[in-house]
Amino acid sequence: MSDAYVPVFADYHQFVIGDSEAFATGEQEVQQNPDPTGLIITPHRMWAYIATGVSIGPVAVNLRLRSEVPSSHGLTEWEDVAEVSLFVRDGEKIAAFDLDQTGASSPALAPAPGWHRVRVHARGRDARYDLPTDVPVEQYLIEVWHAPFRPAEKVKLTSAAGVSLLAAWGDQDEGFAP
Repeated sequence: MSDAYVPVFADYHQFVIGDSEAFATGEQEVQQNPDPTGLIITPHRMWAYIATGVSIGPVAVNLRLRSEVPSSHGLTEWEDVAEVSLFVRDGEKIAAFDLDQTGASSPALAPAPGWHRVRVHARGRDARYDLPTDVPVEQYLIEVWHAPFRPAEKVKLTSAAGVSLLAAWGDQDEGFAP
């Protein structure tokens, strides 16, 4: 399977994954503690912030809809990996987009309604940590599949950016129920 990365604009060290309409209307139903992963910040019911190393600029994002749980084979290619559950209402789509929704976004996925698991893979977050960039130096693979709700999970965390973010928030492994 070939990867097609699209640039998504990161600002304030983050971009968003989830339903853009729910994000735009300000639905603020927080379902889990802030950042227990070092990669996914403040998961909400239908969207979450993804933490970047760059302070501002494009990051390369590839979004995949899976029919089943993806294999853990290939995780060694990534510095940081985390999972979170997101809810999709009927007719909604999942995409990666910038905070003000004016820039390029990833192609939108249209999964079936219900809970989905989202696995975020990241690499390159230390390359220009806390600096602006004009070209993507970070890559993200985001895989989505239908699955029951589970709390956020830190799968792998090796970047200095992720470790420092986790330390800043504290290692909060407990999640909230949906």
